[in-house]
Amino acid sequence: MTLLSSISQLQHHVVLSKTKEFCSVFHGLIREKQVKKVYLALTTEPVSPGIITHYMRPLNRAPRLVSEDHIERWHLCQMEILDCKKVPWPKPLITKVHKVDNCGWPKQEAAYECKINLMTGKTHQIRAQLAAIGAPIVGDSAYMTGVIAAMANPSINPYGRASLNYNNEEEKAAAVEAWVACHGKEPKSVIGLQASEISWDYEGEHHYYKAGVPWWRQDAVESDLV
Repeated sequence: MTLLSSISQLQHHVVLSKTKEFCSVFHGLIREKQVKKVYLALTTEPVSPGIITHYMRPLNRAPRLVSEDHIERWHLCQMEILDCKKVPWPKPLITKVHKVDNCGWPKQEAAYECKINLMTGKTHQIRAQLAAIGAPIVGDSAYMTGVIAAMANPSINPYGRASLNYNNEEEKAAAVEAWVACHGKEPKSVIGLQASEISWDYEGEHHYYKAGVPWWRQDAVESDLV
């Protein structure tokens, strides 16, 4: 009996359970970290292979703020960069077809395609972590603007390596709100992120699904603009 239905689309891979019973089982596999999720991210800067660790503020609103330092009650976020390769920046026609916002990023000669093993699964985790190391995702208007602001003034990020020393909690809270204000609105179109692969083992069987080609590798023609 087929327990799952796989939908492979341009941007993401979606797996749907056909029964309530297996939906519960599948969520259990996710909680037990038995489901491997691999993403592709198109970043503005190169990212070294290895595990990246941050701690995310436990506040259910965007932008999601992260810190390299452990902060009590903040959520652990980890992802592993499996590979990172230099690729051409998406052509103007491609970005026009997909309505990608370049957000005023200063360098647009090359981009970097990162293959990521998501070790924990927090909302906006990949986007926030990549932005925190200065390699935001192409088209991510919410986080890229914050990175641009930090490039101009590194101390503006109260959780960054160049953060200031604050005299009291009121000063720190004001700095956090100023940092939040540096971020933009959520993207209205696609960004350089794809849920590329998903796999798990269940009852002696290995399940593996892979999405299609991401938008930045798609060929665009003039007719796509009509």
